[in-house]
Amino acid sequence: MSKIQIVFDGPPSNKSGRFVEVENEEGESIAVGTWAQRPDGYWALVIEQPSPAPVSIDEIAHLCNHGYAICSPCDHVPYSWKVQP
Repeated sequence: MSKIQIVFDGPPSNKSGRFVEVENEEGESIAVGTWAQRPDGYWALVIEQPSPAPVSIDEIAHLCNHGYAICSPCDHVPYSWKVQP
């Protein structure tokens, strides 16, 4: 995953720096979202994240004897979903 740098002209404080731009790892300016004025008078840089790809039942795990990936009657949960020690 590449890094995105949100650049300000000063550090965080009670008089924080102003937004300058968004850059990639090489310091090149990039567009990552759209500016929108909110009803409260503030402005927001809206960055949409891609939705995760759907997972097929074959990718989840084995089904229980009832044919379900998660089953409360037999308390079946795929092994890959369980907390590993």
